[in-house]
Amino acid sequence: MARTEIPNRNTAELTQEQRRQATQELKKFFQLVNMIDVEKYKMFSGVVDAVWHELLKDPDAYAAFLEEAGVVENIGHMPGSGFGVIQWIQDYHQRYGKLTPIWFTDASGVLDEKSYNAYLSTDVVVAAWDCGVMVPVLE
Repeated sequence: MARTEIPNRNTAELTQEQRRQATQELKKFFQLVNMIDVEKYKMFSGVVDAVWHELLKDPDAYAAFLEEAGVVENIGHMPGSGFGVIQWIQDYHQRYGKLTPIWFTDASGVLDEKSYNAYLSTDVVVAAWDCGVMVPVLE
């Protein structure tokens, strides 16, 4: 199984279509988040994470994005690196089908074909990540 590189944050080279796809996939990712099992939601995609970082720069736009996605909780971004099997992939398959190539595209717009093909042949993603989901703690 292939390793996907930890993403950088330079999105200047993305096409409008790549940004659109990454934004749609970020919405799907957020819609999958199960607050009980929040630890399994690691972000392995360079391009989807880059879009997430861009949205986080403008709190009002981020709040509007979450509302548009139909997300009730205020989903935050939490640093934390690791490497392994991405645990939420089967949940994605059940709700949306196979991951699209945009998930295997780095923040500069380059598709990691080796990782994408490994995923297509196994339905498993083994990758590095440097962040995940954080949800507010209810008191």
